[in-house]
Amino acid sequence: QGRVESAHLGGGCVRALVTDSRGAVTADQFVIAAGADSATVGRMVGAPVPVERGTGWSLTLPTSEPLAERALMGIEDHVVVNPGPREVRLTGGMRFGGAPGQAPPPEQLSALRASAERLLPRLADVTLPGKGWMGARPMTASGLPIVRRVSPTTVVATGHGTLGMTLAPATGEQVRRLLVG
Repeated sequence: QGRVESAHLGGGCVRALVTDSRGAVTADQFVIAAGADSATVGRMVGAPVPVERGTGWSLTLPTSEPLAERALMGIEDHVVVNPGPREVRLTGGMRFGGAPGQAPPPEQLSALRASAERLLPRLADVTLPGKGWMGARPMTASGLPIVRRVSPTTVVATGHGTLGMTLAPATGEQVRRLLVG
């Protein structure tokens, strides 16, 4: 893992990416899948990637047992409940801009929890406050992901907005087809 700092280009193609952790990384093919930072990496390789940073928030609550058998999504509030064996993660909300990695304001977490409790009433029994988090979401003007080849050596896969994990398997398959035909 590392942050891309620059690119070595030749003949209209990416030849290497320079990262802060590994130095120059060479490959026959590159995939720009840097989420909200994909536009920045795209500029480095000469490929416009029209993605804007959005910010979403989540709340992870500790539980003594799973509260549901599968993930749930409330269509009206666009809240997702992801149950795990010892925690439940609530995600929702989106705004443009924001600073990922910070704790969301308490009123956003309260609204998220209230929406999730309407979807899964058992959440009301969870009394511990949990941990809030904000993360970057790559947004496109159309709301549609960008998955395409931008040069002979580079494919872009980004812009999934609030549906990154949901669309990951299909995106992975599409990227595989673009890379190997």
